[in-house]
Amino acid sequence: MHAKKCPRGEAGLAGAFPKNVKAYVQYGDSVTVLAGLLVSYGAMSINRVYFLLGSLLNVGLSTGTIQGMVSKCAEKVGDTMKKVGKLLKKSSVVNFDETGIRVGRKLLWVHNSSMVELTYQTVEEKRGQAGMEKHGILPYLSGTAVHDCWAPYWKYGEIDHAVCCAHLMRELTGVETHHPDHTWAAAFR
Repeated sequence: MHAKKCPRGEAGLAGAFPKNVKAYVQYGDSVTVLAGLLVSYGAMSINRVYFLLGSLLNVGLSTGTIQGMVSKCAEKVGDTMKKVGKLLKKSSVVNFDETGIRVGRKLLWVHNSSMVELTYQTVEEKRGQAGMEKHGILPYLSGTAVHDCWAPYWKYGEIDHAVCCAHLMRELTGVETHHPDHTWAAAFR
């Protein structure tokens, strides 16, 4: 920002920064959104995003700044996530799965609820029923839960259940591979 004095001796002129500009170095929304997408949608670590942005775009962000950008994006999608959760709870068929991820040296669980148009994911410390409860979709589902036949899913007896065909095919392939004498698996498939 640069202030100028009027050559006619009138009052000095000075501009004003927008309210969201709070530092000497400012990154626009596009860099913030890119960092947020790489971490959340691209499942990249903060350190990898730091390296990628520095290497490809010559943008020298600190890992703390990247974390702040991710948090800013999360705040902006909070209401959208609530709406997605409500829509999934009312859906007639919802797919469920969970997968482990390492954060530092700690094992956490990504719980996934989805249908063709919508995906809702949370990271929980627990797997099983405790993680499903905290994820907050399955306990309130009114339709059919499609899953991998893991025992904790069946504890929700008030809803309909369906076994995911991709998981079922994987199990049948495992039986065929490791127990070739069980010919029923190929016939079943």
